[in-house]
Amino acid sequence: MIYSKNQIILLCAALRGKTGAAKRLMEESQELFAFESAIRGDVRAAQWLISEKKLLAVFVDAIFGNKIAVKALLAKKHYELAATANFFKGDKKAGLWLEIHNLKYFVELADSIKYAQQKREIE
Repeated sequence: MIYSKNQIILLCAALRGKTGAAKRLMEESQELFAFESAIRGDVRAAQWLISEKKLLAVFVDAIFGNKIAVKALLAKKHYELAATANFFKGDKKAGLWLEIHNLKYFVELADSIKYAQQKREIE
């Protein structure tokens, strides 16, 4: 796995709008900060991911329902990211797989992405 549990938990906090979490995330991991911004609809952040951090750009595509992106994550053996994207889309088995493999914080990531998406739709 590329990112630590603490980084993913910090990303979750930023996605949920916790005070100071986005700033701490930017200090901790520029690419996860860009990912958080891309999920919130920031086109420049998404473009930066495409040019600089392709893995996270593919993960964003997978979150937004691109099945080819999920297959690409699986092909590159990023099973936790593929399972997170599938759980985000409603696949309960993917969530169970994450929990069985002690990756429950990725379940929280999917839930946090849903939260950020719903909040963006309201605004």
